[in-house]
Amino acid sequence: MYRFFGQPKYAGVGHGQSPIGYELFIRQLVNGQWVLPTDFNDITAETLHQLLTDVILTMHQSVEMLSFNLEQNQFVDPVFFGYGD
Repeated sequence: MYRFFGQPKYAGVGHGQSPIGYELFIRQLVNGQWVLPTDFNDITAETLHQLLTDVILTMHQSVEMLSFNLEQNQFVDPVFFGYGD
């Protein structure tokens, strides 16, 4: 099982206290603990799509951006940038 954990991003001094976005970090549940996946390449486009959909549905409407990382082979694989179209 995978899950995203979020680190808030802020606009900077003088722009309010609310985060404008989040950087998402994926973790895998192993033996009751959330750990780094052993191989990020094993995470499918379908899994990422579902995780991102779940996160987006929980975000406050004031959130302007979400960021997350892909492995190089995922980044260039058309199925990852075209998933859900």
